[in-house]
Amino acid sequence: MRIAGLCLFLFLGFFTIRMIPSGKWLMTMLLLAPMNLYQAATLNGDRFTIAAAFFFIAAVFKVFAKKDEPINLKDTLLLVLASILVGVSKSGTFVIFPLMLLLIGKRFGKRSYIWIVVAGVVISILYSIGWSMVAVLGTKVQATGTTRAYQMELILQNIPDFLRIYFIGIFNLIPRYYTDWAAEYGYWMGTVPWPVYALFPISLLVAYFADLKADFMTKRARWITLLVGLFCLGLMASVKFVFAYVPGQLYYGAQGRYFLPFAPLVFLACMGLANLASKWRVTAMITSLVFIVSAMAIYGYGAYRTYYTTCVYAVDATHPCTLPVYRNLDTKNPVNVDLKAGSIIEQSFDPECSPINSIDVNILGISADPQGSVILTFFDNAKNVLGQSEVPISQ
Repeated sequence: MRIAGLCLFLFLGFFTIRMIPSGKWLMTMLLLAPMNLYQAATLNGDRFTIAAAFFFIAAVFKVFAKKDEPINLKDTLLLVLASILVGVSKSGTFVIFPLMLLLIGKRFGKRSYIWIVVAGVVISILYSIGWSMVAVLGTKVQATGTTRAYQMELILQNIPDFLRIYFIGIFNLIPRYYTDWAAEYGYWMGTVPWPVYALFPISLLVAYFADLKADFMTKRARWITLLVGLFCLGLMASVKFVFAYVPGQLYYGAQGRYFLPFAPLVFLACMGLANLASKWRVTAMITSLVFIVSAMAIYGYGAYRTYYTTCVYAVDATHPCTLPVYRNLDTKNPVNVDLKAGSIIEQSFDPECSPINSIDVNILGISADPQGSVILTFFDNAKNVLGQSEVPISQ
């Protein structure tokens, strides 16, 4: 399933690059972003959402770039397909549809083509909203223990307070939004090596010089693209605030991965501003490719250390050797065992990182006033006793 999802992501990504009339190299760097590839290679609904949004963006720009040509049936069907893909992705992704404002003033080959596109957009929006009502809005949120639908009612009753909490939170979370969008590991496990956060944006910056000039991008088109992008990012940022809103309480939770499908609009607003000589464009292509591959390699090395090594070797005295996160017990939700008189509990240990120096046993609670002792015995593989302690239950 991981491989199939990654292939679907790359398949739609391929046609995205083929379709978009300018910004091809920039879009390539965005598709190869560490966080995009991580989402594409894991089991979630984000990979299809990202690919569908990228495909939709490219389709709109492809149609818009045909300045002097009417929108024909092929273009009409392309816009409908792109809209449907967005509609059946994650609920709410249709907020990207205002990008179609670029097409205002474009002439359609037939009046019926307009209504075909409108129908595709309406069907996508209705499907997305309907699915949200069935699968999402009735579920409960942790903040208040109420449904998501109730949270939205609560916000409508406290709009000034919500806006205050939202804007204070947004301002304080800007660094977190960047790291979440650029590169993180699943559930924020492990630590992404810091060079990734420097190499990836450099690859984007250099990619601007690798693309041809976008003559079709008027000043109006650039502003529409930028404002739609910022509008989408603002709405996506609000999702965590909506479902965690408690009147009067500031909130600082972020999900920068929600930005992945919409962030290209902010970057594409500045695509193709200049047309460099061919040799400089080739140099920019190679340079940006070196930076993005380096970022991916370092990011991949960090993922390997986090999830797949037998032991994450010590870096320094303050960062000792530890097992990778997915090999450890679930310390946040530990298994509780009830002990009764005569019970024998066994636990094995595999000291692959370093020799075991001590073992801690945590007693969460004692009922009534029991008598007797707990005997702790440490054996080696041959069942030889390495150490033993007898602890009175009262202690």
